[in-house]
Formats: sequence, structure tokens, C-alpha cells
Amino acid sequence: MFWIFGDSYSAYNNDLHCWQSKLKEHEPVFVEAEGGRSTYDSLRELQKRSSYDKVIFLLTDKTRLPFSFIDKPTHSGAAYDMYKAYKNGDNIEEFCNEAEIGEGYEVGGRVHSNLESITKIYDTFDPEIKMWPFYTCLFLKWLNVKTLVLTTEKNILEDIPYDWKELNDEKFKIVDTQLREVCGNEFHDGIIRQEIEQNRLNHLSYPNHEILYNIISNFFYDTNLSEEFISNIYQVDGEQVDKFIYD
Repeated sequence: MFWIFGDSYSAYNNDLHCWQSKLKEHEPVFVEAEGGRSTYDSLRELQKRSSYDKVIFLLTDKTRLPFSFIDKPTHSGAAYDMYKAYKNGDNIEEFCNEAEIGEGYEVGGRVHSNLESITKIYDTFDPEIKMWPFYTCLFLKWLNVKTLVLTTEKNILEDIPYDWKELNDEKFKIVDTQLREVCGNEFHDGIIRQEIEQNRLNHLSYPNHEILYNIISNFFYDTNLSEEFISNIYQVDGEQVDKFIYD
């Protein structure tokens, strides 16, 4: 039995063309994931369970904090972006007006109105935020169940001053998948086209769902399948592939 925790890269809607469905061919799959979810919230969801069999845990952006005042999880990204803009000395109102509509950047919105608190939190806990992925992995390894940890961002593990690979063994493994990079690399120029993005599942097209499944299968079932993600699937225009999961 698989328990899966993470954000939109692991959300599930019973679609046949995704890595979770391929796992269901072997055994039951339970998914606790939603778009924008932080590692902090995923860990809280995991801790609500009293027992586990097999765990797949996605480490999401370490700066994605579950502030109590935000409207929805996806707005945690706006909080960090606004914090960076403020620290850079940018005009925050101009920054918000130029940002993506509906993602928490509204002037007078909850993120904007709490920018002072956000700044204090990021400034105070910067060392802990950088280390949080490692702390999470230490706890997951302590659980002593068969666990595979995957990453969604390119920089999740880069600030950790320890060799995190030393945690890996037959029962626990971290794979730095960097799924956001996989998503962008499906396009020949790295620029994600929304007409394709809005119609593909978990930000991935089916060939890379298969590769992600291969990574999982190799660890849990001792298979020897290819783990090399596929790039340049789309040149400029591409086919629309199934449904895309987010909020």
C-alpha cells in the first residue's frame, strides 16, 4: 500500500495516464496532495497517520511556508516573491501590479497586508528554512518504513552542508528529480506553453510519467527500468495531453 504526499506534481484524479495509476496496478494507492502544498503541510498530513506501508514523499519549494493568513496554499509562492522584491528595494505596489493575477499578489490582499510579518519570519528563520528538507528527510528515515523522497525544485538540496546521499539505503532513498526542471525541459527552449501546460497531468506529459514510475518501481520493486527523463517533447506547438491538476 502506497501513501503519497506532496503538491500538484503528485495530485491524483484517477486518470489512467499518470504514474499513480501505474502504481495502482500493483497495490492500493492513497494520495494526500494538492497544488501549492508545502513540505511543512505534507509532513503534517503524514503525521496524522498512525501506520504506513510504502511512502512516496515530495520535497517542495523550501521557501513555501504555510502562513496562517494566506487564502490558499499557492499564495505562499507570492509571499516569498514579494519578500525578495522588498529586500531588493523594488516598489512593491508596482511589483504586485505586474505579477500574475489571482495568485496572491493583489495590493491590499492578505500577502501584501502581512508583508512586514512575512519579512520578519524569512529573516529570522532563514538558516532553518534552508535546512528544512534535510530535517524532513531525517524524520522520514526515522519512521523506518520503505520510503522514496523526490524533489520538485532545482535548489531544494543545494544549501545542505551534508552529504544527504549518505542517508540512502535499501529502505530509504532520496532522488533529486527536480520535477519543475523536467517540466520545462519538455519544451525545446525551456519555455512552458500554457496551451499545453493546462492540459497535461501533474505538469508532466505521459512519457515522463512513465519515467517517474520507473524511478519508483526500481526502488520499491527492484526493477531495472530507465530513469532518464525525456526532453524536447515539444518543439513549439504540441499536442494537448489529458488533464492538468492544480488547485
